[in-house]
Amino acid sequence: MGDDDGHRRWLQLVRCAGFRYEEVLETPIALPNTGLIRLRLQWERDQLTFAYRTEASPGWLPAGGPQAAHILSDDFVRDGSDRYRPAFAGAMVGVACQDLTGLGWSADIRRLVYRGR
Repeated sequence: MGDDDGHRRWLQLVRCAGFRYEEVLETPIALPNTGLIRLRLQWERDQLTFAYRTEASPGWLPAGGPQAAHILSDDFVRDGSDRYRPAFAGAMVGVACQDLTGLGWSADIRRLVYRGR
């Protein structure tokens, strides 16, 4: 599956806040169909910055602008109404892959590096 130009791999930032699914990037970023893709997340206070790198790119390339970091906390959970329920256990970060096409596509995560200050 791909577009008219043959692109099969895309990068999109997805956010779910207040039960609303939102694709952050107005236009998904076309990635090479083969080769490693590196992803980077920098967390500075209340903002997240995303970047990616392909085998051919000269360095890290931005993926959208700064994003709000407060939604990564489990305290940002609604109870089904418009109220947020108390559930704070700290902010959470992880790696996930979702195939929204239903075709069974996957991603192989080779490594996760976390550097705290």
